[in-house]
Amino acid sequence: MPTSWKTLHVPPGFTALLEQALAAGEGTVIKESPARRVLSLDLALEGRTWPLVVKEYRCPTRTDRLRWRLSATGAHREWHNLLRLWGREGVPPVPRPLALGTRSAAEEPSPGPGPGSGPVTVLVLERLPGVEPASAILEKEWAGWPCSVRRAWQQRLAHWLNLLHQSGVEHRDLHPGNILVDRQDERLYLIDLADARVRRRPLSPREKQRNLVILNRYFSQRLTRTARLRFLACLLQEDPHWEEPLPDLARRLEQDTWRSCLAFWEKRDRRLRRQGKYFGHRREKRYRVFWHRPLPAELESPREAPAHLFPPPGPVIKDGRASTLYGWSPGLLVKRYNLKHVRNLVGDLITGTRVRRGWAMSHRLLHRGLPTPLLHLAVEKRCGPFPCGGAVAMEEVAPAGTLDRWVAAGPAPAERRRLATRLARLLRRFHDLGFAHGDLKSSNLLVREGEPFLLDTDVIRAYRALPYP
Repeated sequence: MPTSWKTLHVPPGFTALLEQALAAGEGTVIKESPARRVLSLDLALEGRTWPLVVKEYRCPTRTDRLRWRLSATGAHREWHNLLRLWGREGVPPVPRPLALGTRSAAEEPSPGPGPGSGPVTVLVLERLPGVEPASAILEKEWAGWPCSVRRAWQQRLAHWLNLLHQSGVEHRDLHPGNILVDRQDERLYLIDLADARVRRRPLSPREKQRNLVILNRYFSQRLTRTARLRFLACLLQEDPHWEEPLPDLARRLEQDTWRSCLAFWEKRDRRLRRQGKYFGHRREKRYRVFWHRPLPAELESPREAPAHLFPPPGPVIKDGRASTLYGWSPGLLVKRYNLKHVRNLVGDLITGTRVRRGWAMSHRLLHRGLPTPLLHLAVEKRCGPFPCGGAVAMEEVAPAGTLDRWVAAGPAPAERRRLATRLARLLRRFHDLGFAHGDLKSSNLLVREGEPFLLDTDVIRAYRALPYP
């Protein structure tokens, strides 16, 4: 474990006991990726229990190891930012930093590539009791709140954001997932300061705008424009030093947010082509395998042995010339693509197979907040140099039915109007984002509890999105 430590107000023996606990595999993993792992750990020392959050920053690739040598790691940057903010009056509260440990690459027993190789930096923070991410609260409870509670939350968040700006903190990743809420006293804590810039002066209008754009990027996917305008009005009441009136500021903020969303989505789309926290791929002699993390346990076997995905183990739901849909397990469906004609082999070499197109387009739509079933696993079969079919395993959207069956069931007029409005909004956003569906019909639209879902993503084409809708 780390051999050099920096500590802050911890008793003797704290780091040695922490190294023993980590070496023994104690603690609960909160989230993990090849580059970082976050643990929750309770450490008993000197008659008290220390609730801890441990962040391990790894360097799995040569590029990461080079960056580690040339510049400070994310753990070092977050440590220094926390030291500048913790305990100060008039700044948003942050978790208490306890220790920072570093182990060089020469001390690592596994020099090869992988999550456990290269230098490791460990940041230890005090775990805040009884807190919950603001994103979880908003996504679960916002729709059921009355207007008075919503406005109170908007005013509280606006006051907190103004305090952040006056403290000189440009977070650079400011979204509700990085804001923790104490439900007892409603205090808001700021976390994940690895990329933040802490200045000795209040932020300039342009720096405030950058914080707002990232926050509004999250809200634009989940809240109405009216709710975002009300929050912006609350912020202007808290901070009267903005140079623009509300209409001009809101218009410029929405335009900057749209451009930021497009760049952010393109960045997320590039994850599809490499190993990482969310996606994995493997190449074999006869198969190309792609999967989304975390993968359901029922799909671990076909991921390791792709041939297991092709014999239909469950009942056939839909059998067509181009594809066959059958059940795999509760909550999972498998769609197998059939080879219609030999000439399709040449087309697949030019435009890509339906497996790859459907896999990439499904996740591109999900990245942009468009509803479609999540594809967990995709297997592309090869016959020499030619692709010859494949299959995808997806989540089952249930209880649901296609649009034509929903209409045939005779819903009430109010439900028809509600679905028509939601479908119009979905298609408008779908087209604003530059997508076109090559087979948009009622049987390719799924309806669950009045919400429409897009199907057959392998026939969707992507074009240039609008500069600003």
